[in-house]
Amino acid sequence: MKLLLTIILVSVADCYCFATGTFLLKGKSGDSAMVMICYPEKDGSFSGKYFCWPDLKDKDFEGHKKGSGYRIYVFGPAENGMGQDTSAAIFIKPAGNHLWKGQFVSKNQHTSIVSLKEQSLVKDSCYSRYSSERKALFRSIKKDTGSYGKITYSWYQIENTPVSYLHIEKGLSAEATHKINQTMSSMGAVYAENYFSCTYQYLLTDYSFEISDVYISDHIISLCASGSYYCGNASIEDWFTAYNFNTATGTQLNLQDVLYLGHTPQTRSGEDDNHFLSDEYTQKLVELLTSLYPGQMAEPKEEGKCNYSDPGIWQYGSWYFTPSGIFIHPEFRHFDMECGEEKWSVISYSTADKYKNPSVRLMLPEH
Repeated sequence: MKLLLTIILVSVADCYCFATGTFLLKGKSGDSAMVMICYPEKDGSFSGKYFCWPDLKDKDFEGHKKGSGYRIYVFGPAENGMGQDTSAAIFIKPAGNHLWKGQFVSKNQHTSIVSLKEQSLVKDSCYSRYSSERKALFRSIKKDTGSYGKITYSWYQIENTPVSYLHIEKGLSAEATHKINQTMSSMGAVYAENYFSCTYQYLLTDYSFEISDVYISDHIISLCASGSYYCGNASIEDWFTAYNFNTATGTQLNLQDVLYLGHTPQTRSGEDDNHFLSDEYTQKLVELLTSLYPGQMAEPKEEGKCNYSDPGIWQYGSWYFTPSGIFIHPEFRHFDMECGEEKWSVISYSTADKYKNPSVRLMLPEH
């Protein structure tokens, strides 16, 4: 839909906001928190987006100067991808100290008070600040609880999204609890942002999210986040990320912390993410998997068959803990995704014990 907003701006604020560059407004429309980013143009027109309760969606807008004010069109979801005028409007004017106050009038003539304040911005940080303020509006709802031994945890879902995340309640040290919860809540905020960015403008989009393969022991917490998205791109894209924590420290484990394959760099040069394994480490990993699963790791003789002997599918994959061992998840190209659905590439804990990293104190599950 397309929402018509009329914004009346006068005095110094007009020059400050539309002459000096991008600016951010933060405040409320009625009882609903709102954050808005604006991009003025030299010809007096402008564009931007805002995020507000209760819709919890980004809404693009654009407008042109009309008289002493501005007429703004806000674009929302529509079946044909185009906006439609709902004849709603906002009337606002400066109230001193960079405050803008006014009134929002809906197409049904319902009104609410609008109060926004210009936010100081560091150069080139405008959108990141908008993103940060938008995240601050996310709300999480406790959906479920559980426990393992001394560890008690909850599952939270970010409102108006399919995104959920783990939250440790008690049973670990304060430092470990803080680190794990910070990582999980940050993960949730990132995927919620992805969801809103994907679905805010058109109806013909899709974004799924799932937490699976949760494994908790006294020493390890492991889980996977996965899903798919279609945001106007050529085809549906699938994604998968694993999170593995040492419960003693709350830090995320990389594969070499658990599976030491000699003095080889684990990550590629310049890469910190443990999903990007070095050529040397990948080759050692392929050799280990080949010794454990010679049949599956053999190069296929027929075209079109899954080729697990290709080091590239292991170099960019993920890994996580399971009841039977460490599962190494291969990363296939989009059109070979079915090859990654087979879960045979498990390194048992009895085998992993032979490759324990001597510099990492980590107790693997009993076997």
